Amino acid sequence: MDESPLEEGLLYIGTDDGLVQVSEHSPEKWRRIGRFPGIPRRAYVSDVCASQHDVDTLYVAFNNYQRGDFKPYLLKSRDRGRTWTSIANDLPDRHVVWSVVEDHVNPKLLFVGTEFGLFFTVDGGRDWVQLRSGAPTIQFRDLELQRREDDLVCATFGRGFYVLDDYTPLRHIGPATLAQKASLFPPRDVRVYDEVGYVVAAFGNFTTPNPPFGAMLHYYLSEELTQNESDKIVLAITDAKGEPVRQITGPSTAGLHRVVWDLRRSPQLQEQESNQRRPRSRPGELVEPGEYTISLLNVVDGQETILDKSQTIQVEPL
Repeated sequence: MDESPLEEGLLYIGTDDGLVQVSEHSPEKWRRIGRFPGIPRRAYVSDVCASQHDVDTLYVAFNNYQRGDFKPYLLKSRDRGRTWTSIANDLPDRHVVWSVVEDHVNPKLLFVGTEFGLFFTVDGGRDWVQLRSGAPTIQFRDLELQRREDDLVCATFGRGFYVLDDYTPLRHIGPATLAQKASLFPPRDVRVYDEVGYVVAAFGNFTTPNPPFGAMLHYYLSEELTQNESDKIVLAITDAKGEPVRQITGPSTAGLHRVVWDLRRSPQLQEQESNQRRPRSRPGELVEPGEYTISLLNVVDGQETILDKSQTIQVEPL
């Protein structure tokens, strides 16, 4: 059994042979929804997701693997379950759908967990893309959105929990974005503090790395932009006065990229000691709380070209 609530007091409960709708205003009245186009008889409901944007919209995933049918089944209704449309579309064969969630900001951004991976769509289910980097080939049984941090939390079958930190760039991907040469996405606000290190748990090795300290900066390139070894893609950071703070070199290949700024200024060069062959640099100082500007630059033969409009980020004290 699975259930999903709606803000207006509707409750949908998935069962082994269909879907039940009940209203908190009339809990004695239940409406059974048992006809689903294209869904084999006796396929059970593996997940239900009621839209957070439209009270009439819901998504239902079905599972029929117990009868040797491993097709992905995923339906959408815009009228509270009276009519249905399949949005499985180009999900791969044998990828049984276990879970589905809808972004709380962009209604066209959906995530599904399948028998062999994690997928997302930015157009409401017409086209699906698999998230491969760091995601194991395993059942993604349950998905949950952490709204405050915009993280996707995933529970797998046999491989533990995985967290996709800050998936907000996916909200901005669309035909217009992909048609551009390059796109710099709005970063989320970040907190600055002095790191003191972390204690490793002594109960076995059930530990995992913390997210990187600092600001996650995301950009998209439609094609590789560097031609020579000296060419590079740079994220330039300036303060509220326009003074340079840091320049970070990022990947120049086509695709969506993430670069982490550790909230420090440019490294400072230490004085060379007599027994050193070359001067060593030490980390720059942590920046003060305030607003900073991020620019995406293409550096070719020493000449800088701005690739997209700049974005601002708010650095807040912890």
